[in-house]
Amino acid sequence: MPLMPYSSVMSKRRALNGRVATQADQDAEKVIFYIPDGRSVPYRFERDLPLRARLVGVEETTGFPIGTEIEILQAEIGDTGDVLIGFIVGEDEGICMLKEIELID
Repeated sequence: MPLMPYSSVMSKRRALNGRVATQADQDAEKVIFYIPDGRSVPYRFERDLPLRARLVGVEETTGFPIGTEIEILQAEIGDTGDVLIGFIVGEDEGICMLKEIELID
């Protein structure tokens, strides 16, 4: 499944806490991204999702301007060790790396 930087669809996504997305979640459009074949584990922040954050990374990778406030709904550590973040901005969805955000509050 190709990961897309963002989409303009009404988000029916819910925060994932303590687990990774499954194929069933993806099929039901309940998650922002899905990493197949058990190649990820949940990433835990100090608080449960959803969390507010601000984009500080490269605009070309996120599809949103630097400084945009986001709501994090999903965080998983991939088999390469990178932490992938699934977020929403209003009705739009996006994906970025942990290093491209800073938490608010």
